Amino acid sequence: MMVPVILNPYSLTMLNPSQLRSLITAENCNAGLLAENVVRSAADFPAFSDISRGIPILIPADDTVFRFQSKDVFSLNLAKIHETIYGVGAANYIGFKTSFQTSRFLSQFEIRQEFSADYQNIAMQNQNAIAHVTGLREKFNHVGAFQTRNIPHFGHQRIMERMLDFCDHLVVNPVLGPKKSGDATIECLNSVFGDFFTSRFGGRISFMPVFSNMYYAGPREAVHHSILRRKMGFTHFSVGRDHAGAENFYDPKAAPKLLADVKKQLGINVFCHMGAKYCQVCDDFVIAGECGHAEDEMRDVAGSQFRDAIVNGQFFEFADKDMQKFVFQHVTNIIET
Repeated sequence: MMVPVILNPYSLTMLNPSQLRSLITAENCNAGLLAENVVRSAADFPAFSDISRGIPILIPADDTVFRFQSKDVFSLNLAKIHETIYGVGAANYIGFKTSFQTSRFLSQFEIRQEFSADYQNIAMQNQNAIAHVTGLREKFNHVGAFQTRNIPHFGHQRIMERMLDFCDHLVVNPVLGPKKSGDATIECLNSVFGDFFTSRFGGRISFMPVFSNMYYAGPREAVHHSILRRKMGFTHFSVGRDHAGAENFYDPKAAPKLLADVKKQLGINVFCHMGAKYCQVCDDFVIAGECGHAEDEMRDVAGSQFRDAIVNGQFFEFADKDMQKFVFQHVTNIIET
């Protein structure tokens, strides 16, 4: 039987974000989800100049969480890390600053006893997520993953509907772990997708998060997320505009363009798109470019506009009103602060 979804990662114990990141990285490596990308020596790192490899997984030499010996430690130049993963000029980018706080990393390690229970809870949640996908694959040929860090407006709903055109079932599969300010809380996502939208979509969607760190590395992280979902057993994944980006650091079109080029190498079907827009001619939300109407007939709807409205208790015209009422009534903490 599945244990309940862990709604607040920080409730595991009094973990700080750095410790939580370390434990998640260790679990993803040990469980095999990201084992093929683990860097265990400085000599392994240059192979990741190939962006189709995704993100190199570096285990920080965090002696508050891990036990290790001096021979287990190797160093990398931080400038080389941010150049490889994020691109030139990324030293002050939020993704780099929150993801890499040391230049010392581990080739092997043990979890300190005081964190073993937290580690096991992370592992159990991820085992449940994989079991959920495995169970769905026994029933259906095509099971898709939809990753989100936002409360859905009509544009997000259209993307989900489009994925259900070629998937038998869609799992809303956000990542659990430290997030940046402005992302929806896992409590909010669970209420919206796990409670409200499960019935709205007639049981064709489900909600199951996975513990995996966000790097906010844009196109490279889109590859990384595709690999993760293949390892979990999904057949399909969605990559849209500004996937895993922040602070307008990346070209919003870069991630879907990259995935369109490399998806055949990844072993998973990737639905690459530029998001959904409101078409004034169709009087509906459409996947960008699919309806054939002129760009000046299209209206972008930003998730940030919806976030600002709902945080202030205001209804947003381009999102389901019943869902917004549900959030106002049932969710205490809507947005990460």
